[in-house]
Amino acid sequence: MERQFLFLYLSVIPIGPPVVIITGASYFASAIGMEDYGFLISIVSIFLMFIINVLGMEVSSKIQGALSVVCLIIFLGIIVVGIINLDKADPVNISSLKLSDYSLSSVFSALAMTFWCFVGIEAVSHLAGEFKDVKRDFPRTIIFSVIIVGFLYLSVGIIVFLFNAYGNSSINDNSLVYLLSIFYGGIGKFVIGILGFITCILASNLYILSSSRLLMALNKGNKFSKVIKGNVPIYSLIVSFLAVLVTVTLRFKFKIDLSELINYANGVFILIYLFVMLAGIKLLSGVKKVLSIISFFLCFIILFSIGKHAIYGIAVFGFILAGIVLHRKFK
Repeated sequence: MERQFLFLYLSVIPIGPPVVIITGASYFASAIGMEDYGFLISIVSIFLMFIINVLGMEVSSKIQGALSVVCLIIFLGIIVVGIINLDKADPVNISSLKLSDYSLSSVFSALAMTFWCFVGIEAVSHLAGEFKDVKRDFPRTIIFSVIIVGFLYLSVGIIVFLFNAYGNSSINDNSLVYLLSIFYGGIGKFVIGILGFITCILASNLYILSSSRLLMALNKGNKFSKVIKGNVPIYSLIVSFLAVLVTVTLRFKFKIDLSELINYANGVFILIYLFVMLAGIKLLSGVKKVLSIISFFLCFIILFSIGKHAIYGIAVFGFILAGIVLHRKFK
């Protein structure tokens, strides 16, 4: 049964990474003034990621690590500059805000988008075999990553609020660009464009890489398990990138709204987390079990918030259950 449930994770590949790649391409296109070339930049990005991964895990991890450090430094720079320029802040008076101004549907929509910002940390689990000391290094990686990302989200969110970098669709979609234009002028658009591109490529590359490893593990003994120099699962990697390439092409061809793809991907992620929490409730005890119960209900609320978009994840889960039933029947 565990094997079948892993396919739920793999079902995210055609919709999750493409969204992140397209978002990154739009940042880059905006930075260099080529907004009409989003599709071309997305395709080039996919091929560059593929080449980097073919070079081997060691090369890929070094590039990934170096770019992560660059992103961290820039984000910290935004926070520091925001603190230095607090005299230019123009925060909204919280007391003037009324609950009646916000509908429950808008709150659910915001909740779903916020959830999307934090998904993907589980992708590291499929790369556990690459750690020199899994028991020591893996938990540290997860904990430190969550702390760093949480700190950056909270800090940048506060800066966005203090400088009133939101309020309409134009500013909401480019709040960091708006912030940096306040701090640095015209150069801010270029800096945040490159930063957004690098951040998106890092996230999507990690997910595709981990998915290819999982696909390799699920297909021991056939072509998908073949590795080349650098311990690269070449066939699994090709399939993963092809799935992403197809979705990116279809998205630009049929003008599919990115928010739709995000919510469909959310449906799968939420189901994965729900099953993980159920496992925690069954296997853990004490405080850990209580936390699993709380997390389960929080995930259920998020699943409810995405409404009809949960159908993709539920459909995939239905196929998995059907596969389990058929496997047991003809075994």
